[in-house]
Amino acid sequence: MPQVNPLAPAVPDIAWSVATVLAVGLAVLALALLAKAGRRLTTMQALGWVVVILLVPIVGPLLWLLVNHKPVREGRSRQEQ
Repeated sequence: MPQVNPLAPAVPDIAWSVATVLAVGLAVLALALLAKAGRRLTTMQALGWVVVILLVPIVGPLLWLLVNHKPVREGRSRQEQ
């Protein structure tokens, strides 16, 4: 029987840690972007998104990023020309 180091984290521990960091990071990013976009949303829309982002880990923030993402246009806009 191979010896196992009791101080080394097991693979599932590492996987859960990565998933947790990913979920928290995505939630923080989505909430920050939601706060920036708050002026174009009603209060109920913003509250609904906050609930989705916080209660549906990983999927909720990804939904916000996919649904409400405005791509950055390259080059100058027509107003600048």
